[in-house]
Amino acid sequence: MDIRRTSNIMLFDQAFLYAQGMENVVGRLLQEARESGQQRFDDRAQFDEVLAQMSLGFSFEGGNVTVSADYVEGRFNVNSLVDEKGDVVEKHKESYKALLNAVAITLEIPQDHVNVLVDSLVDWMDKNSERGPEGAEDETYESKEIPYKAANRHLLSISELRLIEGYTEFEQLLEGIPPESEDEEPIKGLLAYVSAVPIKDSKLNVNLVTEPLVFSSLSYTVDAKWVDQLMVIDEPYETVSAFVASNVFDQISGSNENPVSGDRKKFNEDIGNGQSLSVQSNYFQIRIVSNFDRVSVNLNSLLYVDKAGTKFEVLSRAIGTDGI
Repeated sequence: MDIRRTSNIMLFDQAFLYAQGMENVVGRLLQEARESGQQRFDDRAQFDEVLAQMSLGFSFEGGNVTVSADYVEGRFNVNSLVDEKGDVVEKHKESYKALLNAVAITLEIPQDHVNVLVDSLVDWMDKNSERGPEGAEDETYESKEIPYKAANRHLLSISELRLIEGYTEFEQLLEGIPPESEDEEPIKGLLAYVSAVPIKDSKLNVNLVTEPLVFSSLSYTVDAKWVDQLMVIDEPYETVSAFVASNVFDQISGSNENPVSGDRKKFNEDIGNGQSLSVQSNYFQIRIVSNFDRVSVNLNSLLYVDKAGTKFEVLSRAIGTDGI
């Protein structure tokens, strides 16, 4: 048994090193994509081509490595609810509430539960121990069967939502509703629309949004029925201004020059000059599966690649989980 155990440890270490090697390859490919002209805006077509190269993986004697990547900045970053000092960012709090309202409708979750989700998440991350109107602080978590405290910091993993009051009250909230038959499409849960990455240099990349409902976070005035029209199909948005000027928003009453209703005026206030939006990404989450002999390693890494492609860092690694 000792010999077998030692053998397994050695095989695991070797499989892990192969996974780290692929991690480095992915980072370099993303750097090259930046260096070859992606310094102003992200072109999903080009990045998809890069991802296609990675998804092929490679084989070697005794095993193989495969990889997939995720555009985490194409989802709403829940860490943006609280700034680096631990203070609440009211604008982002309203954006998150707007997204939750849209998600609650699709999942048939009571709208009055949205305030619980927002306040509880803010209480989990903010620097104080004062409970929000419908939130939860240490006293709530310490009274559970297995007690713990509020983190009072940003989320390190989006899976932390399972620890926060209200997020597991409805089974379908996080994971969604699976199809009842092969002909039906699943109804996606909150995890399809949110991420948890560092707030430094992180904004919603409108070019890499893959779930239209994410655009509901822009403003209450954005109707979830037509957010799919904002998706990039052929040409990416070269600037945030180009996105904000999209004629899709003309469906909101009034116009930019002459708002004739409170709705359009509210939209203009919510969207501002697009400070929370971007047409580029800095963070990429990759999932690597390395198989060697009888051992398999699942490595999830969060990579940082700057806009010029001059800097590449591995910010976190997690084995067997979704990571950060």
